Amino acid sequence: MGHAAYGNARISPNGEYLAVTVDHGDQDVLTVLRTSDLKVLKVNQLPDKKSVGSFQWISPDRLMFNAVKKMGGFAQPFNTGEWFAVNADGTQPVPVIFYGTRDATQRGKTVGAESYSLLDSLKGDDRNVIMQARYPRSTEGAGTEVYRVDTVSGRRTSLGRAPKSNCSIALDAAKEPRFAVCSSSRDESGEYDERTELYRRDGQNWTLVNASKTDGKHLWVDRTTDDGIVYASQDDGKAPAAIGTLDTTTGEFRQLFADPVAEVSRVIWSTDRNTPLAVVTEAGAPKVTMLNESHPDAELYASLAAAFDADGGFFQLYRRWPENSGVGLQRRQSRRALPVRPRQRQSPLSDDAPSASGSEEAGNHAPLFFHCA
Repeated sequence: MGHAAYGNARISPNGEYLAVTVDHGDQDVLTVLRTSDLKVLKVNQLPDKKSVGSFQWISPDRLMFNAVKKMGGFAQPFNTGEWFAVNADGTQPVPVIFYGTRDATQRGKTVGAESYSLLDSLKGDDRNVIMQARYPRSTEGAGTEVYRVDTVSGRRTSLGRAPKSNCSIALDAAKEPRFAVCSSSRDESGEYDERTELYRRDGQNWTLVNASKTDGKHLWVDRTTDDGIVYASQDDGKAPAAIGTLDTTTGEFRQLFADPVAEVSRVIWSTDRNTPLAVVTEAGAPKVTMLNESHPDAELYASLAAAFDADGGFFQLYRRWPENSGVGLQRRQSRRALPVRPRQRQSPLSDDAPSASGSEEAGNHAPLFFHCA
C-alpha cells in the first residue's frame, strides 16, 4: 500500500486560502489553493530535497513552516531547524531561520547552534511571531531565550532568557515570557536530586515559585491561554508523559490525560486556542480521545471527522478572529474514538488533514523555490 499523496491541510484565518502538504516521494511541498475555485496559487518547494514539515497561518495571507529531511518511507523525518515564511500567492519568500551562508547584508541574522521552535503566531500581528531558541549553555544542559521574529525582514528581538539551564518558557496573555519550568538534577549542596523548579518572571527578574522533589518527574510548560491557564506535560521517564494544568503559585500539576502505553502526539484546541478539546495517540493506529465533548467546537470536529470517514481525514480547527473564521485542528485523545488518517512521515507537531485539490492542476503549476543564500 502506498502513502497518501496529501498530508496536512489548513484553511487561512479569513477562509480565502487552503494550504496543503503534497507528497512527491522523497520530498513534500506546500501547495496553496484559493478556496473559492480550488485554483492552485503557488507550490512552495525547498532546495536540497528538504521537505515542508509543520506549517502555520500567521496572518490571513502569510504562512510560516519548518524544514525536515525524509529518512525513508516510514522513518520519522529529521528536523533541520530551519524556518521559512511566504505569502499565499508566493510573494515575499523569506528564510526566517537559516543555517547556511549569509551575504554581507544578512550576517546579523546568522543562526549558530540555536534550535528554534514557534511559540505564538501573535493574533492581530500579520508580520511578527514569537519563537523560542535553545542553545548549548554548559555541560549541564541548554539555555533558552525567547525572541520576537519579523517574518519579512528576518530580524530577531530578544524578549528574555530563562533563569538557568534546561528550561521551557511559557508566555502570558500579553505574549511576554512569564513562566519557566526548569529541570534540575542537583540540590543546593550539589548532591544528586531530581527536581523541577517553577520560576515566574516579574519585570526583568525571575522568582523561584516552587522547587519540589518529583521522584524523577519532569514538568514542561506547553502554553498559557489568553485567560491565564498554564498547560504543561509531566514525564517520569517510565510511562508516556501526561498532560495537565500547572498551578503557578504552588507548582502543583493537575493531570488531564495520560495513556499507559502511548505518547500524546497532538492536541486538538478550540478555535479560540483556549480549550484543549481532544488528544491524539498513535499506538498501532491513530486514536482521538475527546477531553471536552460539551464544547461547541467538539461537535464541529466530530461532524468533520464523520464527513471524512472514508478518507480517514483529520482537520485542524482554527480561527484567528471571531469575524474571520477558518477550519482546522490539533491533537490529543478520548473515551470516544474518532477517525483520523495515520500520520506517515509527519512531524509530531504537524496536523493531518485531507486535501481538496486536484493533483493535475498542482502538477502543472510552476513551483516556488526558496533561495536561502
